Amino acid sequence: MIKKIFLYLRVIHNGELLKKIEYKFKDKIKYFKKRTNKDLLLNGKYNIKNKKINIKFNEREKENFEYYIFDKKYNYDDLISEIKETKQEYWRSVKINKYSDVKKIWELNRLQFLLPLSKEYMISKDNKIKKKILKIIKEWDCNNNYEYSINWNSNLEVAIRAISLYITMLILNDYSYKQILFYHGLHLYNEIGYSEKCIPNNHVIGEAVALLMLSSVFDNNLSKKWYKKSIKILDKYTKSFDKYGISNENSFSYQFFVTKMYILSLSFIKEEKLSQYFLKLIKKSLTALNYTIVNEHEIFNYGDNDNGFLYSFDNEYNISTDIKRYYEFFIKNKMISNDFEILFYNNLLKIFNKKVSKNNDEILKSKYFLSDRVFIYNDNKICLLFNAKKISGHAHNDSLSVNLYIDGKEILGDSGTYSYNESKNLREFYRSREAHTTILLENNAISVASFRWINKEKSRLTNFTIDDDKISIDGFLGKNIKRRIVLDIKNRKVLIYDYTKKKYIITSWIFTNKIKLNKRNEINCLNCSIIIGDDFENLKINNIKASKKYLCFCNAKQLIKKDIKESIVTIKY
Repeated sequence: MIKKIFLYLRVIHNGELLKKIEYKFKDKIKYFKKRTNKDLLLNGKYNIKNKKINIKFNEREKENFEYYIFDKKYNYDDLISEIKETKQEYWRSVKINKYSDVKKIWELNRLQFLLPLSKEYMISKDNKIKKKILKIIKEWDCNNNYEYSINWNSNLEVAIRAISLYITMLILNDYSYKQILFYHGLHLYNEIGYSEKCIPNNHVIGEAVALLMLSSVFDNNLSKKWYKKSIKILDKYTKSFDKYGISNENSFSYQFFVTKMYILSLSFIKEEKLSQYFLKLIKKSLTALNYTIVNEHEIFNYGDNDNGFLYSFDNEYNISTDIKRYYEFFIKNKMISNDFEILFYNNLLKIFNKKVSKNNDEILKSKYFLSDRVFIYNDNKICLLFNAKKISGHAHNDSLSVNLYIDGKEILGDSGTYSYNESKNLREFYRSREAHTTILLENNAISVASFRWINKEKSRLTNFTIDDDKISIDGFLGKNIKRRIVLDIKNRKVLIYDYTKKKYIITSWIFTNKIKLNKRNEINCLNCSIIIGDDFENLKINNIKASKKYLCFCNAKQLIKKDIKESIVTIKY
């Protein structure tokens, strides 16, 4: 108990503990319910600024609308019926732990499926589709009165839904439900101060982007405050990216999530200098993210990866496709004529009189990306990720971990991401060192409060050398642990050396594909031979579940290997 109190005190300087105490007190005096009633009196006291998107697009979608959430297929009737099931309860009274997986509810109520529906309307000009869209919005509004459902409980979910609603109304050129947009903006403005103190990551950035967008819809003193507040936050959180373009979210999935937030914000920023600053950040991030794509259709599992996205016109979202389309647009200056989303985004820039400056920098054609925290090698044959990150944000406790793909097949990986609230024990396992291909340590990092960590050991990458088709890089964890990765490209080998100054070293190896133990010191995985040591005497094999996608599991093997002072693993391919 004393230790837990001490850890919470460590974050009080950021204001989280004080903000939570403040909210507990306000709950007691029913401040929030009074605020809700006061906000309702604002209804109608605003003017609206209308904009219209005009896109020429010839390709047709399927006649029967289908949409995917966590690999589950929905049709139009499914979407209507499940929205109606929302329970009416005050947002501050909602107990998240009563829900098996609250993300399943929130993903549906982000209303992101309105965008592919709107795309179909834009292509066909079929008023039946427009009526369906407006009916969904009406049904949602009837079942989620202002601040009276679980769908007002998470501010980021409110922000993403506001973005979905705004883009939909922009495409339809129909603001008959503008009151919904206004109340979303009001809620975000009232609550963004809490997120600044308690969830200072993608949550507060996403809320600021939505608030920025909504400030362009309404014309009054309140919307001016929305704009001022959102710009201040977005400017502040550019510092969450380092000079290499890597986000302190420590998750490639969440890095793109945040990058797309800044991409969207470009259309609505009035200050040209700030706009160019954001553009520079976006290009750096996209350049780094382009290296993370493996198999053409997935990215390295690194940190939390829950298939989340800000907005998309695709019926079935794929993050690698999304990264590539914006990489082509911002880095290669290409307009993809058969990509509806790029056409939409380009139109959005035009209607707000924004231009994206041409990229005059030479596009890097190197096969590797290197920062002081992340090394990625990516060519047609081999894709390798080696990280020595500072554990923060949506990170997992996996510094010095290795992810390896050969011929598009995962050889060494991690166990992925589990539901955030369905099981605390399983959530902790998927974030732990044991769920990754890395060196095991006790109490290396402890998660504190909302997405904060107390770290006992610092890590870094150093001693990078490249010579005649051979690359070598060292990773250090504290003063006692060292891991060296050697890519012997000429001889088709990957060598992993682990050292310790302590008594012995323990390593974890995750295989998401089938393995076969052949000789005493050799494992076969797909077409690769993995030599892990002289014998299997100090080897333990566990059956585990890996999550290649959020809540989508496959059988996997974990090997725990104990050595005296060092471990040498050779992977031949």
